[in-house]
Amino acid sequence: MKLFFFLTIILGIYAVDICLPPTHDAVVTTRTDVNVFNMSHHRDEYYEGEFLHVWFDSSVQKTLVHVYEKEWFNHRGETHHYFHLRDYGKKYLWRGHYNFTTKTTSNCRLELMDRSFEPYCPAKGVNLTHSGTVGKSAKVDFYEVKYDDPQYHFFEDINLITETGSRSLVMQEKVFGEFFNTTTGVTVYWVEHREWFDLKETITDKTIFNVPAGCPNP
Repeated sequence: MKLFFFLTIILGIYAVDICLPPTHDAVVTTRTDVNVFNMSHHRDEYYEGEFLHVWFDSSVQKTLVHVYEKEWFNHRGETHHYFHLRDYGKKYLWRGHYNFTTKTTSNCRLELMDRSFEPYCPAKGVNLTHSGTVGKSAKVDFYEVKYDDPQYHFFEDINLITETGSRSLVMQEKVFGEFFNTTTGVTVYWVEHREWFDLKETITDKTIFNVPAGCPNP
C-alpha cells in the first residue's frame, strides 16, 4: 500500500498538460468509430467535423473553423462546407455555409454562447511514456493518460504524439472510450484518430475573423 502511494506521488509529479499553442493555425483530420455521439472529450472548435481548418487566436480571443465533409447516401454523394466563427469577447457564434471556390458565405445565422476563452488542451495530466521517431528521423514524444471514473462508469484512454521536447505541437491523438448507461443497461464505445497538419503558431491575417458579408452583426 505504501509503495502504491509512493508511485502515485511520483507519477503525479511528472504528469503534464498537453495544450495547443495559444495562437495557432492548423488543418485537422479525424477518423471516428462510434456507436454514440457527444461523448468525446473534445468540444467546440475541435468537434465541428472530421476535416477542419482551424484558426485559434488568443490575442483577439476569436476562432474560425472551416469544415469540409462528404457523405454518401442512397447512391448519391453530397459535399458540405460550413464555417463557425466565434467571438469570445462578445459571446457571439456565427454559423453558415462556406464556398471554398468563391470564398463566400451564405445561410449565416448568429447565436449567443456562454463559454469563456481559454487555451485548448487535448489532454491534461498526461505522462511521457517514451521518445522515438516517426518514420526514419522525425523525433517525437509519446504521451498517455487514462481517465477512469467507476462512479459514473466512464473510461477513456488517450495517446498523443508531439514534436520532441514540446507539449503544444501535437501531431496525433488516438482515443478509446467507453461508458456504461445504468438506465438502459447499454455500454457505448468510441474510437477517435486525430492528426494535425501544417501547424503554425502565428496568424498574420487578422481579417479572417471579420464577420462575413451578409451575416447579422449587431
